[in-house]
Amino acid sequence: AALVAFLPMSARQAALVNNDVLAKFLSAVVLWLAARWLRRRGKSWELLVALFVCALAFKTKSTAASAGAALALAVVLRFERIGTR
Repeated sequence: AALVAFLPMSARQAALVNNDVLAKFLSAVVLWLAARWLRRRGKSWELLVALFVCALAFKTKSTAASAGAALALAVVLRFERIGTR
């Protein structure tokens, strides 16, 4: 009930058949994978999975490009952390 109260447009869009919900879901998965890769010092294949999901999100809807920006920021932070050691 709190989701509907605070995000009524998202609840309305979830009830309709469109690509907005899939784009939001894939963007959330990209953010989760990027955070996981950044925190756990993940392998390069985990980054490739995140890039693949990011490409799927962008193909679903172009507004999901912000997930790509977040993934790029995670890569920059990771390599900056490696460079400071």
